[in-house]
Amino acid sequence: MAIENITKRNQLFMKAARAFSGKGYGSGGVAFFYSQEGKSYDSKVKQWNARAAQATLMQNQLRVHDSHTVDLHGLTVAQALAVVKDTVNDWYSREEMKSGRSYFKPLTIITGLGNNSPSYNSRLGPAVTNRLIKEGWKLDVSRKGFVIVKGVRM
Repeated sequence: MAIENITKRNQLFMKAARAFSGKGYGSGGVAFFYSQEGKSYDSKVKQWNARAAQATLMQNQLRVHDSHTVDLHGLTVAQALAVVKDTVNDWYSREEMKSGRSYFKPLTIITGLGNNSPSYNSRLGPAVTNRLIKEGWKLDVSRKGFVIVKGVRM
């Protein structure tokens, strides 16, 4: 569904560009119309991509069978960062309520090694690590393909 909407969006944006470059009276209004229609399809593309990412994540979780592990395989960097933000915050809230901060069972984030990426370098690992460091999380990144969240830096 996302691909169909991408095709329609691109066609509309191309029509908008052609109308905008036209010299005729009202071409700006026509371009605006096509541009707005293209934006509506862009919104649909984002919704379908989000649904696909959620389905991928759920499929990964069924394979992992651990509430303290999240597998990001198959997600784009943007999708993975959104998932990580929500997952880490949920994990921290759960652990804080359970243990009163005395002991946190770490959260394991599987980012992969990048074997399926064109350059064979992990794009998820560095992006996730950098985001979590920026947000002040205490991490262990000693194992390639994994980011272990241990708590919050004080």
